[in-house]
Amino acid sequence: MQRSSRVRLGHPRNVIALHRFDEALGHPIAWGPPHPGARSARRATPLLGGALLVIAGVFQLTPLKHACLSKCASPLGFLLTEWRDGSLGAWIMGFRHGAYCVGCCGALMALLFVFGVMNVLWVAALSIYVMLEKMLPQARWLPFAQGLLLVGCGVAVATTG
Repeated sequence: MQRSSRVRLGHPRNVIALHRFDEALGHPIAWGPPHPGARSARRATPLLGGALLVIAGVFQLTPLKHACLSKCASPLGFLLTEWRDGSLGAWIMGFRHGAYCVGCCGALMALLFVFGVMNVLWVAALSIYVMLEKMLPQARWLPFAQGLLLVGCGVAVATTG
């Protein structure tokens, strides 16, 4: 009983870590001058959008992505291997797990600035992809395929603007 109450203390730390990531990345991109063809002021220019697509695609191919994915995909495994007692331990576990999740999916979250932050279709599509990536750990080809697709799309977006 005591152990479960400490675990609940860790959950808000994931949200805090993700919020800090959004603040660090989102404000410089979102509040820059929008390009004339943008439907939303919170959407990147074609050149910046293409660059974000390429960066996200290359990141999908890195060992860091796979290391973070292995920790983020299994919260129970993380708790079993990284358990710390007390409230401070819960805070530390929450921040560490949140950092792994940002490391795993931060580049994909940045893609929302390419597609439009409030575009529900793209939010849903990225959410489904992240869910599949975490639920199908045996599909190591999935991030590789998506990485190649994102790099190709990024080049196309940046060059055709």
